[in-house]
Amino acid sequence: MDVEINDEQTVTLMVDTGATDISLKSRIATELGLSKGESQEATYNTANGPVQKFVTSLDSLRIGDIVHHNVQASFGEGLKDGFIDGLLGMSVLKYYTVDIDLTREELHLIPRQT
Repeated sequence: MDVEINDEQTVTLMVDTGATDISLKSRIATELGLSKGESQEATYNTANGPVQKFVTSLDSLRIGDIVHHNVQASFGEGLKDGFIDGLLGMSVLKYYTVDIDLTREELHLIPRQT
């Protein structure tokens, strides 16, 4: 899924209901100007074991027409090279109902009414 971060960069994130927050590759964090010095280090337990990451906050994250502000994110090593730039985790997914249509092979994020 393509999302826009901080009104400046579009990235491809994979929906991961097991991820605590938005998890970005270090390369993307660098391109966005996120620094380790302004972030808090934390250990994340992943399917591949514990990983050290840096926790930060994104000014904005746009999914379609919806913009989320001050979204918790992390960056660091641990995400393998491939077609995605990171993971879309529960720090944003908690605002949606996730609907999976297996017949059409589609995933829909439906904003929750607040």
